[in-house]
Amino acid sequence: MGVERTSKQASEPLATTAQGTPVFKALNFELYAKPTAPMRLLAVAGTATFVGFIGYMYYQKQTLNNKLNC
Repeated sequence: MGVERTSKQASEPLATTAQGTPVFKALNFELYAKPTAPMRLLAVAGTATFVGFIGYMYYQKQTLNNKLNC
């Protein structure tokens, strides 16, 4: 009924061993890509940028509130 998995495949996540169409693999690239150092660095840089932007928006809101209340 199900797909038989070898012992080597059993140690890997199912998504990396699953067969899929090229369209599925293109649309769900993150399921098949193995993380590398540059990809992780890009993820950290993106997260830091996002958090910094949210912090800057909060700072601007507080500054505007302080000006309006004075």
